[in-house]
Amino acid sequence: MPIQVVNSGARIGRILKYRLKVSYPSLHIDNAYEIFEPVWVVDRRLFAASADRSEWLKNAVVGDWAPFSILPKDSVEQHIVFEQRWDYPVVTKEIAFTLQQAHDGRTGWVDVGSWKLFEIDAEMFAQLAHGASYSTSPDGVPDYDDLQINPVDLHRLLKPAGSPPGPDSEVKESRVVRFLKILRDR
Repeated sequence: MPIQVVNSGARIGRILKYRLKVSYPSLHIDNAYEIFEPVWVVDRRLFAASADRSEWLKNAVVGDWAPFSILPKDSVEQHIVFEQRWDYPVVTKEIAFTLQQAHDGRTGWVDVGSWKLFEIDAEMFAQLAHGASYSTSPDGVPDYDDLQINPVDLHRLLKPAGSPPGPDSEVKESRVVRFLKILRDR
């Protein structure tokens, strides 16, 4: 998980701990949740390049996660791996994530951000347990649906009459348009 902390104050700040609270609001068990602890800091470029969990653990880990200080008017960025042991799949319609931090300016945990995943089936759970990752927007951030091109073939429609065809002489969708269609159809 990429995390950036900004210290806009005049004093040195200290992040003492992070945790990821993973809640299961649609389960029949009240207040069901697990706490995922920060384990490693990884090199984001190497992490993103590896599909196999054991490979990126071997290549991308920079070090164990540890508390850190932030100078005044400065920022720190880390890509953190959180882990928790899952003995049995938690197949549920909704998983709610809350990133929390403890820092030297307050006591207790402070909620930093939250987001949700919906319709978690057994196959998706197994993929997550084996190191897969899924992206979702934090609460309050617009979905990708707000970034669609409308109509999808807008650029083809604006092409001047008689203009020469593209390199393949047939209209092909860009990767961005295909990506947006996939997101829209989910």
